[in-house]
Amino acid sequence: LKAFYGLPLLSEAEQRAWAILQGSCRVDALGYPLDVTPIPYVPREYDVLVGILGRRSGKSSHITAFATLYEVLFGGHMAHVMPGQDVVVPYIAQDLATAKANMIAIALMAQQVPLLAKQLVSATRDKIELKNGITILPEPPAIKTGRGFAMPVVIGDEVGFWYRTAEAANPDYEVQRAVSYAQLQFPRAKQLLISTPYTEEGLLWDYWRAGTGGYRLPLEDRAEYEDTLVLQASTGAMENPRITKKKLARLQAEDPEAFVRESLARFVSAISGFI
Repeated sequence: LKAFYGLPLLSEAEQRAWAILQGSCRVDALGYPLDVTPIPYVPREYDVLVGILGRRSGKSSHITAFATLYEVLFGGHMAHVMPGQDVVVPYIAQDLATAKANMIAIALMAQQVPLLAKQLVSATRDKIELKNGITILPEPPAIKTGRGFAMPVVIGDEVGFWYRTAEAANPDYEVQRAVSYAQLQFPRAKQLLISTPYTEEGLLWDYWRAGTGGYRLPLEDRAEYEDTLVLQASTGAMENPRITKKKLARLQAEDPEAFVRESLARFVSAISGFI
């Protein structure tokens, strides 16, 4: 989050985390970093955050919820809204039930701070209403998402699995195209796209192949990704204190192929995913 907003990384631990999230490390069989090679960090704010992270690493409950809460309360987006215009922040997950279950983490985080809790008009699994006029709504990945609303912030949860559960062709691309138009009026519009990886195809795979700022691409192809921060880390590297090496070792033994994508956060070939 510090890197996303262009804040300085002041400690050795933060510089180490930056290198890990940019893939500048070796990991063991369970995904825990063995050694880390420092890489330069140049502070700058990004418009799109792509987090390709292992399961149970806190990506929805901490990263997405924290950034969304900051944006809807302190992002300054309402200064760019016309009187009476509906302002919505869609929480898009692979299905509506998942969107509702994960979205509530935003309200729960606000309720931990009395000053922020006062900004909530209502908070249910169906919608979160704020006093400033912004409404957070759960949505499935459908190409109609974004039409008719102003959307300063868009959350994409488990993007790597969208097109496998929706009824539209390649809805990951179509949904992003639709919401991007709904964000045009906001100079600091944000997209928070968080997912465990799946197969080597689709929107999430394209972002991984590009890398932060498009650094993996030829110079002439980087413009599309210049405002994108791409992070990747295994469950073990994310250091969730509730996840132990013993638990991960058991999961690896039970299904080593699933462990590659679910915990190590690595893409698998389309053929392997199908099988």
